[in-house]
Parts: sequence; C-alpha cells; structure tokens
Amino acid sequence: MTRDEFFKDILPRNEALVDKIKRGDLACGCLRNLSDEEIRSIYCYTTEDRDFSYVAINNELQSSNGASMGSRLHFQIEKIDSGLEKLRPYTEDCYRGEDEDGRLDSLIKKGKQATEYDVVYIAVNFFMSTSMDKKSDFLEKKINYIIQNLVDEQSKARNISHASHFPDEKETLYKRNATFFVSDIEETADGKFEVYLVEVLE
Repeated sequence: MTRDEFFKDILPRNEALVDKIKRGDLACGCLRNLSDEEIRSIYCYTTEDRDFSYVAINNELQSSNGASMGSRLHFQIEKIDSGLEKLRPYTEDCYRGEDEDGRLDSLIKKGKQATEYDVVYIAVNFFMSTSMDKKSDFLEKKINYIIQNLVDEQSKARNISHASHFPDEKETLYKRNATFFVSDIEETADGKFEVYLVEVLE
C-alpha cells in the first residue's frame, strides 16, 4: 500500500471537517503550515476510533519499541511526526491523568527497577497526550502527572487543541522519544498521587 492509497482509501476522509478545523484556527494560525493529511492524522489520533486513535497508534509504537516502519499505521504516524514538527513548542506546564499501571506508571516502575540511584529517568517512545488545563476531566485518575516544562524552544510539547476531536480538553501532545525525570511524588489527602516530571532537553 502506498502513502497516497492510505490517505485516499484507508484513513477516514472528511474534507468538510478539515475546512472547519482550518476556519476555527484562523485567529490563532497555529495550523497554517500543516497539510490536510497532517491535520487529518492528528485529528484521528485524538478520537476514539478503534483503528486510528491514540490507543491503536501507541499500542503499535510500544509493541515495536518506538519503530513505526512496518506498522500498518506508518503513514499516519509519519504525518503526525511532520505535523508536530511544524508547530511551535509549548513551554508551560502540562497535566496528564492515568490509572495505576498506565503507560507512564509502567515506565516509572521499570525505571525504578533499573537504577540504583534516586533519580528515575523515563524515555517515552510513544505520543504522550497531556492537557494545558489543570482542571481537565482528563485528570480524574488515580495518578496525576504534572510535567514542568522549562521555557525552552527545545521542548517536545505541542498544542494540538485546534486539531483535536475534543478541543475543550486543551490537548498538548509530546513528540515521540521525549525523555523525563521524576522530580517528586506526593500522595494527596484523598489517596491519589501527584507525580512531578521534568522534560530532559536535548
């Protein structure tokens, strides 16, 4: 299957939706440099679509240790990569909620087992969804992550809220292969955990 065949026949087509997203972005202009294929790829990533959503893509990336070549979703992943590359870095704090044994929680547990030092580093080989909004419903989980971004143009975080199926979630997406260290873990009064992460810049 070629790239053209994938975007013509496989990934859901919706020209009206892409036009609506572009019109909604006029004031911000965040997406003006993105192609229709990049916008469609990011949009489908944010949906609950069984075949093209964040679940399908990140499952494939984790099972292949971050390699996209050979994946049935290779062309979509490629366009998400190139689309994120065109967006400006988001340099404020981001937030993410997970249940126990979620993607980040599993990485942190493995990191603790692999080091004899106090500082735990984690390398995220998938796209990591977060929110700009500390009060987002996205955070109603057992473990809440606070990613403390340094004000630096090298950050891998990108604001994709204008291209999201759920714009009210104010989603920020980290490019693949972002690295973080765990700076603190606190237990809240209601028995939840707040995990503070700091992005390691290249």
